[in-house]
Amino acid sequence: MQYCVIYQVLAFRFFNHIFSNFSVTAESKIKSIWSNVEPLNDGIASMISSIVSFVALYSVRKWGLHWSWRWVVIVCQVLVVAIDCFPTFFTIWDVYRSQWFWLGVPLLAEVPSSIGELIAKLFVIEIADPGSEATIMGLIITINNIGTPFSTVMYKSIDSHFSITAKDLKKDTHEVRMDVTYAYLIAYAFNLASIVFVYWLPRQKEHVHELKRSGGKSKLMGILTICYILFGFVWVVLTNALTLSTSTSCLRIAGGSGC
Repeated sequence: MQYCVIYQVLAFRFFNHIFSNFSVTAESKIKSIWSNVEPLNDGIASMISSIVSFVALYSVRKWGLHWSWRWVVIVCQVLVVAIDCFPTFFTIWDVYRSQWFWLGVPLLAEVPSSIGELIAKLFVIEIADPGSEATIMGLIITINNIGTPFSTVMYKSIDSHFSITAKDLKKDTHEVRMDVTYAYLIAYAFNLASIVFVYWLPRQKEHVHELKRSGGKSKLMGILTICYILFGFVWVVLTNALTLSTSTSCLRIAGGSGC
């Protein structure tokens, strides 16, 4: 934890994962209420998504291992948001509502999404010394398992201020559409803000080796890394515990509409 290359890439994975996974609580409701997505078609789209992801990852393995990790993550994140916003806003404002439009267009976003996720993990191979691969991978998995629910807690708390429940979506009024639009704009802003953290991502494997040789170590940064990981873990456990009680589940911190 004290070595520069370790606490730097852990910080990248933690904060980038939180921001890039920021979403909207109404997403599943929009899919069922406004787009009328059928479960069978949803399953078919998921299978196609897996195939697209496999092809994208194979392409990177064959042609993209020498690409700049930073630029790949930046470009992929921007493309994901740019592609996703079309079916989202077209559906929200009833320009065109179709289950295949909602399911099909995001399949294109699976390509940059998969590539960006793979590139963001390639550094694990380079920073791990022989015999420590499992430890490093365990840290990365822990970071991901904390970052994802932490991101969920954040956007649930923010979205609780908007009228975007299933009951609201069924009304389909201008006010509801505006609230959903605001929620998505906030989510996209967080997604795009995730590219700021590529500063902590090494440019390529040569940069990783340079950091390992001359990056040094800092006890303070090691302690700080442990502190924000523990804070994320405690926060996620606390907010999830609040949802279990009827007296506290209404709190905005737990994703409620306020007590």
